Amino acid sequence: YGPHASNFPLREAIARVAVTHPQSKALDLFSRESRAAGVSWAPGTTAGSALTLNGRPAVEPRYRLFACLLEKSLLVAPSVVMDGGVRQMVAIGMASAAVKFAVREHAEVDTDMPRADQWTDVPLLRLAYARSGDKGNNSNIAVFAREPRFLPCIEAALQPEVIRRWFGHLMQGKVERYRIPTLHALNFMLYESLDGGGPTSLRTDPLGKGMAQMMLEIPVRVPADWL
Repeated sequence: YGPHASNFPLREAIARVAVTHPQSKALDLFSRESRAAGVSWAPGTTAGSALTLNGRPAVEPRYRLFACLLEKSLLVAPSVVMDGGVRQMVAIGMASAAVKFAVREHAEVDTDMPRADQWTDVPLLRLAYARSGDKGNNSNIAVFAREPRFLPCIEAALQPEVIRRWFGHLMQGKVERYRIPTLHALNFMLYESLDGGGPTSLRTDPLGKGMAQMMLEIPVRVPADWL
């Protein structure tokens, strides 16, 4: 959580150590030494690894995924056969309605804010649901208003520059925001936010699955009578 972390009593804690080195022998040495710490800790301490070798973490390569775009016509050649008749080839469209919709709705649109004499701040969680996932080294976060009337306040609070500051300790790129009016939702792309993403990232949450929960703590100003 970085600067947004809260202090509260804990009964359990998890520590994860990730190490990289150009030579596997150095990592093998660290792997052997990692077992010694466990026997010196408090009763109830346990240790585990997704890949273990004789009870200690195994050394494995760190690799990176690279994505690229290809013309659809180069990948597949769909066809249709009905009732055992002649096979008919199907042309592939290069621009779908969904893509045009996303581009059109990316433009900023004025939204009427509710009127109120008194305002108060509540966490986004009171007004919306959210889900996040990874797109390579980018995080994708979708926010859905619990009620349509909440959306103007949510839009006013979740400006791209606000999101960029909120996740500033995790990301290096820009933030893009898209509107999805038919779902009363917003979709955010956070670029360069996952430390390489997937198998490259050394974070506890390399796929950014917890970033939606972090966003749900952003304060949103709403009319006091909504409470």
